[in-house]
Amino acid sequence: MAFNKQGFSIDLKTNENEIFIILKATGKLTHEDYLILIPKIDAALEGLEYPEIKALLDTTDMEGWTLRA
Repeated sequence: MAFNKQGFSIDLKTNENEIFIILKATGKLTHEDYLILIPKIDAALEGLEYPEIKALLDTTDMEGWTLRA
């Protein structure tokens, strides 16, 4: 039995106006994956006037993306 996971896992950490985003991309990403991801990031930024964003993107398990992604 094969298990094929795809999409993003996200971890957001905030400290005043600083946000640290850790993203892990797995499998072949689609436009729908971004439709799930973007509102989570927008919610983390809400209310911050001048956010300082630091991000780490782990693509070691990513297999590519669809054209629309």
